[in-house]
Amino acid sequence: LGMVLGSILLMRFWKNFSGKILINGGIIVSGIVILILPLISRFTSKYFILSLNQYLPGILEIDIVHVVIALLFLAGLANSVIIIISNVTIQGRAKKQFVGRTYGIVIALSAALSLFPILAAGGLADVFGVKTVLMTIGSLLILLGLGKAYKDYFF
Repeated sequence: LGMVLGSILLMRFWKNFSGKILINGGIIVSGIVILILPLISRFTSKYFILSLNQYLPGILEIDIVHVVIALLFLAGLANSVIIIISNVTIQGRAKKQFVGRTYGIVIALSAALSLFPILAAGGLADVFGVKTVLMTIGSLLILLGLGKAYKDYFF
């Protein structure tokens, strides 16, 4: 649902924004979601959720599942912006006769290059724990997004 809403918002309201701004924002939001995800159990067990539930009707009681769904919705929204703008950029920069070949290369490289991080994340999670790996990945994404934004606007 987040990806669907992200594509609708992108077409309707965000089309006048710079693609660089939106991609950087999407990377940062994705990093924040991944950083927060391992901390959800602490967040939902604290007084904030308990006090919030006191003011909501019983049918709207919030628990850990609702918070995770909201975060994943936000991740879908951010990822849709990154994916759509990246594809539009490829289509806009590639010559018309090379668009198919360009997408073929992008898909092949994405598949080949995604294998190593997946295997590495699994091994690192065994050694350091899932929480540590997710928080590290989230932090790196946030730093990447901020660094890219800094580079795009000041250099």
